[in-house]
Amino acid sequence: MKRILFVIIFLTSISLGDLYAQYDFSLYDLGNFTPQANGLNPSFFPEKRFYIGFPAVSSVNLSMTNGFSFNQFFRKNDQGEFVIDLNYLADNLAENNYLRNSIELEVFSFGYQVKKNFFNIGLKARFQNDFDMPDGIINEILDGNGNIGLVEFEGLSQHGFQPDDGKSDLREIGSESLQINSITFAEVGLGYGRKVNDRLTLGVKVKFLKGMVNVESNNLQGALATNLSESRLSISTDAGAELKTTGVMALINDDNSNYSNFFDYAIKNKNYGFAFDFGASYQVNDYLHVSGSIIDLGFIHWKDDVENHQVNQINYTLDGNEFSDILSFEGGEDKIEDRLEDELDVLDSTFRVKAIDRSYRSTLASKMYLNGTFTLERHSVGLTFAGTYNQNDFNPGFSLLYFYQINELLKAGGTVGYVNEGIHNVGIAVALNLGPVQLYTTTDNLFGIVNVNNAKSANVHFGINLLFGKDPNKEDDE
Repeated sequence: MKRILFVIIFLTSISLGDLYAQYDFSLYDLGNFTPQANGLNPSFFPEKRFYIGFPAVSSVNLSMTNGFSFNQFFRKNDQGEFVIDLNYLADNLAENNYLRNSIELEVFSFGYQVKKNFFNIGLKARFQNDFDMPDGIINEILDGNGNIGLVEFEGLSQHGFQPDDGKSDLREIGSESLQINSITFAEVGLGYGRKVNDRLTLGVKVKFLKGMVNVESNNLQGALATNLSESRLSISTDAGAELKTTGVMALINDDNSNYSNFFDYAIKNKNYGFAFDFGASYQVNDYLHVSGSIIDLGFIHWKDDVENHQVNQINYTLDGNEFSDILSFEGGEDKIEDRLEDELDVLDSTFRVKAIDRSYRSTLASKMYLNGTFTLERHSVGLTFAGTYNQNDFNPGFSLLYFYQINELLKAGGTVGYVNEGIHNVGIAVALNLGPVQLYTTTDNLFGIVNVNNAKSANVHFGINLLFGKDPNKEDDE
């Protein structure tokens, strides 16, 4: 069972990789009004004596980015029921159909100001999954008719695949697409900020990380090809391809795991790491404020419940029409299961998997933010730039902002962002203080919430805080 699970993950990871970024522009632009903005820039802290994040709901951050929408995958039949339409999906796929989803939950947070100094602590659970699905591979699986031709990852000629009389469609996919990165970890952050003077504020945060589950690939070099005359799907890879996993054995309760169950593993494992956040804010004059930060500079060292899967050179052929028959659901459920089981047995015997328990290190996806905001009385306008660096890939984005603030009661506004090569992210943010209770919610993709069926991306960030006392620096001024 474990080998079959690895085969499925490995085949999927051949077509996985590109990271498409999602940023918390709206939350960043709330600045000192909301404690959670400190997670994006440690020089931001609320203008109160202290705060407590409401346990388990102080910060709930959900994000999803797809290359296709619900309505591209499901269609309504004559009876008005939603059914899977694979052909319609194939016709509407982009060249790279990415999928990114992340969940971040703040279990506990607390912050306190002492004169010009600010201290805070927080506990978070974080999950992130990134991969990319090129349309050629998906169409090949759906059609099985040889129309896709050749899909080259790297060094296709080394595998003996050549265009057939010019009929094959050769398409290259950069080596950066041959990646999969799924990570789950716990984070304890200790932050410190200081108002150096009336204009400059600096902040730093050190994060202690404990890894739970990780799956990532290395050196995936191979090729998918079809024979136009015989309608076959062929898979070939170089030797040395590797899929690193941690926590998977405990998760599926494998006998090779040193832990009795996943809860036991989560408590006792020693997959530790560190990360740092740095931030600065500067009040240029009475109207202009600038800030910047770099966050999640760090790594996790995976050494408990580790299993690295190395694959020798592979040559595998699957009849495309046979696969199409399986996906057509013909012959009933039992027959489909028999076909899939037979094919998995073939894959299991073809993939020569060598499992070793060598430890490894993975880096976090680091982010940077730069902002300039012009404020006149209650109105603020500005520009925020952001970038994500991961696996030697840098993805930039920016947003225009407008915010309106009523003293300490309310701050609300909107953003228009350029991310993933498109101006399609319209966001809103609202933070409301009702006595000591603060309610806030932000999204950087409003359309993804109000039009779910056609949305290709959506995110929402919300929470509840308790804020107490006055800003000690303002008390000193009084």
